[in-house]
Amino acid sequence: MERPWHFVTDSKSDAYCRVIAAEMMRLFGMTEEEAIGRINRAWSHHKEFVPVIYHDSPIDRQANTIYFGHDSAWWISDETV
Repeated sequence: MERPWHFVTDSKSDAYCRVIAAEMMRLFGMTEEEAIGRINRAWSHHKEFVPVIYHDSPIDRQANTIYFGHDSAWWISDETV
């Protein structure tokens, strides 16, 4: 299976990125191509996969951060403001 990423991955990080893409498709109704593109745009500046993101947060948090942007504060709802 060809890896669609614009950064270096191993089998573990490839699988992790695919799970994030699937979550983005589920949460936001996007195509697989769009989800992969968003992940590539978010992380392609890395020369290789950064293992620290495994510990950063759950998959849904990664999906939301990639979709809305790192500085979007997507986790703040109208109820908490």
